[in-house]
Amino acid sequence: MPRRVDEPEARPKAFDDLVLGHLDMLYAVALRLTRNPTEAQDLTQTTILKALRFHEQFKEGTYIKAWLLTILRNTFINDYRRKVRHPTFVELSGTEPAPPTS
Repeated sequence: MPRRVDEPEARPKAFDDLVLGHLDMLYAVALRLTRNPTEAQDLTQTTILKALRFHEQFKEGTYIKAWLLTILRNTFINDYRRKVRHPTFVELSGTEPAPPTS
């Protein structure tokens, strides 16, 4: 049975180790961008998943740190644009008491 490209066995373990070696740096940058630890964790995880999934697009000899930061930045920008286009709405039924004013 042929293996799928995104299966871990299809990637060299050295590539996985190389990407995971930049995990702390990616989280630090994500935290600066999002200013929220939970969102930074999600952004870092998404970046790592995309890097591992699209490993065949990484060109040997390219600076991997720059490649990973590009993925992180583009993911952050796309998520931001999606949030701006579809803001979170809270439906109020009208039965909630108004907050007290001081």
